[in-house]
Amino acid sequence: VAYLQENRDFALDYICRKIPCLRALKPEATFLLWIDCSEMGIPSEKLEGFFRSAGVRLSMGSAYREPTGQFVRLNFGCRRAVLEEGRGRIAEAAAFGK
Repeated sequence: VAYLQENRDFALDYICRKIPCLRALKPEATFLLWIDCSEMGIPSEKLEGFFRSAGVRLSMGSAYREPTGQFVRLNFGCRRAVLEEGRGRIAEAAAFGK
């Protein structure tokens, strides 16, 4: 649990400091981080391809029942090195897409 909490904070801090066009929501009891991508201006139907082309596989919010089309989910229940590489790819993609 402590490792997951550290990964959560590791991802949240980076997104808040380095990727201002994304807004991450702090989860309370899960290893999934919801990220609002609406400020990027990319249509929700193109988000998956956009991040996939950057080498990041995120779950699309549109796959869930609630109206979450501009959201993606990041699974931070992984090794820290994998999370670090993924957040860097997300930052590069967001900078390119903005």
